[in-house]
Amino acid sequence: MFQKSLVLQFTALLIILLLMGCQNTAETAPADFEQPTNIAPALWKVSAKQGGASAYLFGSIHILPQDIEWRSAEFDDAVRASDRLVLEIDPLETPDKLAQSFHALARTPDQLPITDRINPDLRDEAASIMGAYNLPASSFNDIESWGAALMITASLSNSSGARRDFGVEKTLTREFQARRKPVSGLESAVRQFGYFDRLPEADQRAMLESVIENADKAALNYRKLLKTWLSGDMDAIAALGSQGFLARPNIRRSIVTARNTDWAAQIDAMLNTKDTTYFIAVGAGHFAGDDALHDVLADKGHTVTRIQ
Repeated sequence: MFQKSLVLQFTALLIILLLMGCQNTAETAPADFEQPTNIAPALWKVSAKQGGASAYLFGSIHILPQDIEWRSAEFDDAVRASDRLVLEIDPLETPDKLAQSFHALARTPDQLPITDRINPDLRDEAASIMGAYNLPASSFNDIESWGAALMITASLSNSSGARRDFGVEKTLTREFQARRKPVSGLESAVRQFGYFDRLPEADQRAMLESVIENADKAALNYRKLLKTWLSGDMDAIAALGSQGFLARPNIRRSIVTARNTDWAAQIDAMLNTKDTTYFIAVGAGHFAGDDALHDVLADKGHTVTRIQ
């Protein structure tokens, strides 16, 4: 049976396979990770075209090791100046609700066995993963291919040496709630899972195969991503985000471009309010590539300035 704790881990899948939430991983940084001296995750300031409201846009990472320094003076100033926090998904959605949302979309009767949905050359590797992470083949009964990909990805995150509790979203949520400032989300779990659920089966299987094929690189890729994110190198993040299943144009259009378009419309409406400053934190991958969220907002006439 799919565990509720794993459902919390999917909001970060959209950059590369390793940008997902995680609750039960190690609490220390990867042993061979060196803390960069230049800490500058990407941060933008958006000024409304009509004046009045403004917003900070922060490219987040959803899981972090406990001992990593990632906050800068510019980041802290932006947080203090903001009246409301906006995340990808409303943090008030409970694990039970997230699990229900996942099962409502991912569970469909009469699915083929998981080994029959992947390239035969990957079957031994799939069996090895399922054995190592206690994922019996029966746990994928009636689970669509995109759901199977997410379940495996969530289990692989155990090797990243990071936890969701130390991630950007959890940290910011605690701070804004402590200051009695509102926290909201740009989409529900049902809406987010729906982007995957609507993918054609061929794309879903490509996701599943990519997860399995890259499983042995999970920890290494996370360390690379973490270092890149801390430096704010968006070109490098764009390169990382074009690998694996996101290299398929239809998948990127469905789960990155479409969401950026929807979010930009919501943020555009927020910027029509008066005297409000929003702090908007979503996965850093949404700010990379030709469909980057801040570029969509600039195309709507807002002034976007990178401040970090």
